[in-house]
Amino acid sequence: MEENLTPESAYQPAEPETEKTKLPSFGERLLAIFAEPKVVFDYVAKRNDFWLPLIALCVVMIAGSLLALPTNTKAQALIRSAMGAPVSSEDPTALSYVMAAIQAPIGLAISLLLTALIIWVVVLMLTGNASYGKGLSVATWAYYPSALAILLNGIVVAVIKPEIGGMQSYIADSNPVIHYTSLQALFHSDGMILSMMLFSISLFLVWYLWLLHVGVRRAMGGSGTCASILVAIVLALQLGFSALGGFFLARTLNM
Repeated sequence: MEENLTPESAYQPAEPETEKTKLPSFGERLLAIFAEPKVVFDYVAKRNDFWLPLIALCVVMIAGSLLALPTNTKAQALIRSAMGAPVSSEDPTALSYVMAAIQAPIGLAISLLLTALIIWVVVLMLTGNASYGKGLSVATWAYYPSALAILLNGIVVAVIKPEIGGMQSYIADSNPVIHYTSLQALFHSDGMILSMMLFSISLFLVWYLWLLHVGVRRAMGGSGTCASILVAIVLALQLGFSALGGFFLARTLNM
């Protein structure tokens, strides 16, 4: 009588299904943006990541703005005085704090939307395929060094309570963290336009541009050339707006 031969594999337990790759939590991504940003942008490549980092950014921006408000109010009073306008007080009012808390997230949202538009257009033109949602996610995460600079500057001026020496030094006095990490601290200029341009080129700006470069490559599939062109465009716009701000400030104060 013939034996029924059953394949040996029938008695072997089925192999477990491959476990899905565990995605990093928001807390892990928040730490990674400062230590290992590729973790963040690899996550963005799989799914858009905007709302949670935006909320965290708003909290940081509001805190930094409120901490720096007394110093910024003194700086604004100095500018009004130089323009010949009456200055009633150098102390912020309750309304000033409310307005600062409202303006910080609004300004942040506008900046991120415009930056995301630039990212989307550049990557779309150079690669033929781009998602505005991913561009917005990259812009949001790349902004963290700038938000960190604002928070640190707010903490520093809240502690040391600097005196605003004059129009030539008010930028350094009211923004010591950014000033002393920028080219303005290395190359002094009496011209307001060049001074503002040098002030804008800080270590925090370099960090921000580097994150944009990494984000475009890892999250949006852009080449190194594509990412470099985007960084050059963003840097040119940053310098252009800084020069424009310096020009109008100089014209206003007749400097």
